[in-house]
Amino acid sequence: MSEGTLPALIGHGAVQKTLRTMIESGKMPHAVLLTGPEGIGKRLLAEHLARCLLCGFAPLGLPDLLDVDDAHPRLAQIDAGAHPDFFILEPAEDAKTKTIKVADTRDLLMNVGLSGEEARVIIVDAAEYMNVASANAILKNLEEPGTKTYWVLISHAPSKLLPTIISRCRTVRMSPLNEEDVTKVLAKDYDDEAVQNLLPLVQGVPGVASMFAGKSEELGGLLDSFFTTCAPGAKGKTAAFALSDKIGQKRVLPLAIDILMVKLAAEARSASKSVGAWGVSSYALSHLYDVYLWRKRRMEEVNISPALTFDAMLEDFLSAKSGVLPRKPLR
Repeated sequence: MSEGTLPALIGHGAVQKTLRTMIESGKMPHAVLLTGPEGIGKRLLAEHLARCLLCGFAPLGLPDLLDVDDAHPRLAQIDAGAHPDFFILEPAEDAKTKTIKVADTRDLLMNVGLSGEEARVIIVDAAEYMNVASANAILKNLEEPGTKTYWVLISHAPSKLLPTIISRCRTVRMSPLNEEDVTKVLAKDYDDEAVQNLLPLVQGVPGVASMFAGKSEELGGLLDSFFTTCAPGAKGKTAAFALSDKIGQKRVLPLAIDILMVKLAAEARSASKSVGAWGVSSYALSHLYDVYLWRKRRMEEVNISPALTFDAMLEDFLSAKSGVLPRKPLR
């Protein structure tokens, strides 16, 4: 089926089947939390899910997939952004920082309350961008859900959500795609040679492929070299200073930080239970990722210099490699 103007959903068959089974059995929870790495396709799946909840499944579609009835008269309204029962809550495009403000949240909730008797769907992308007031406003609605009202929360970092919000959602984790599905996704935007070069870099997360175009290939090489060869102590600090200075001269530190996050996540997934290629345990890498995620968010929210953030990340790694994990910041 064409599914309107929405791109086709490739992969995530188990997740699609789980959600479809819940809908068809009448056991669809009022709130679903989609988690997984950024770039895995959570927003696309959320929009496919919303279409199925609002328009039903295709009569002749595949029985285990979120295959919407593209003959439904209101599908065109969804594509045009004019469906009265479909809402998306996300940071404003012109915002300096990625924050879902309480004023926008309250406006949305007012409109949801005024919508009709049909099913209504609200997508929150991404839930960790809600400030405290927004999160509390959402929480109240999750505690007292309206009839046929479905919340689909997207989160790249669910550990940053209020425990009370998580407890009121059915968590559905989306895992990295297999190589065949990643190839299909990348083939839409890249030629065969580029796809083959990108496959080992994206680690099953096709949404990050754009980061590895142009200068990012050189940056990736510099980061790989540092993380696999640096030693703790004075030599490591000297290497970190040299890397920071070299990347700083290229004026691409924000991109380097993004690539570093992707590479760290990939290394954490591929590392053994003891020590991976970077000489750090998988547990320490997962711990580092939480610290790095906090540093990146602080950089964006408080306007901290990317250079200071990048330097701190390198220091965190050197500390972990010496056997001392950096302190994980409080939420």
